[in-house]
Amino acid sequence: MVPASDDRTFSGTLASGNLFRVTSYMVEVTKPTGEPIRQIDANAITGLSRDGDAVSIERTGGELTDLRCLSLDDAGRIEALLRPNLRTQTNMRDFNVVQRVTSVGGIIGLFRSQKNAVEAQVGILNRSGYRVTLIVPESRSILQVLLSILLLIITLGIYSTSPDLLIIGERVS
Repeated sequence: MVPASDDRTFSGTLASGNLFRVTSYMVEVTKPTGEPIRQIDANAITGLSRDGDAVSIERTGGELTDLRCLSLDDAGRIEALLRPNLRTQTNMRDFNVVQRVTSVGGIIGLFRSQKNAVEAQVGILNRSGYRVTLIVPESRSILQVLLSILLLIITLGIYSTSPDLLIIGERVS
């Protein structure tokens, strides 16, 4: 274990005899001669797990790199340096959510309330720990509009599709 110039860099020796250097932005494994074996950009890390003195790093594309350390302390410090960066990357998917509320047009649409569907989706989002930040109508392409008109003609005005609403929710801390 060799602490570097600041607390965000850590280097040492692996159980295999190879050397490692970990920062908040990368992991580097080299041979004792200094020849690089593996360099991992922290932005490419999609998963991280630790089991005792072993740290497994999963990269984009599913590639795994296992680091067997000489001590639990070394493995814990590697995990502590990499986990905060991983947390911001993977949890961004959970930070915002988009829900679609579909509705129908035509004569059937006259008897169905889009308001009830919106209220139901908002309730689901709230119970899931999200707060609604925006509700916007989905923009439709020319092809979708033409197909909707064709459907309205075929069904003699009874049924048609109408633009959906998109509900955007933000995770509540």
